[in-house]
Amino acid sequence: MRHIKNGRRKFPQRLPVQERLRISRIFSETAEELGHNNEKRVVDAYKETGADIPEWIRDVRIGTPEEDKIGIDLIFDTDIGGIFVQVKGSNIGVHNFKLQHAPTKVKTKIHIITVVIFPSHSSAVIRKILTPLLWKEFSRLSVERRSWSID
Repeated sequence: MRHIKNGRRKFPQRLPVQERLRISRIFSETAEELGHNNEKRVVDAYKETGADIPEWIRDVRIGTPEEDKIGIDLIFDTDIGGIFVQVKGSNIGVHNFKLQHAPTKVKTKIHIITVVIFPSHSSAVIRKILTPLLWKEFSRLSVERRSWSID
């Protein structure tokens, strides 16, 4: 029924325009709902009682609408500051996000970790995927902050 061209759904022309618009809206709403659910699942995975969470991660929260506008879904509060995360439901989503937030298109020079989380991932799997990425960014920030104090 649908074809994908250049990352956009293309519906057969035999469908009325109103029907095509309705179907596109439903796809968009479903994708947005899936994204919000995945963000909440990541937060829950790191707030789970008894979970093996590194000590340097103090808290995690969903970004504000202003933060979301610049691509930040989640903020991990750590010993040295915030680590920003964008949660996607597919590798195509990550690719499109990186194209939109390429250094030449973004005015701020913030680092945002992008991660793919599927609905089938358990809390343990979410932590197994995300914690090494958070550690890498935590280490980068540590080095960056040390270089600021040396200057």
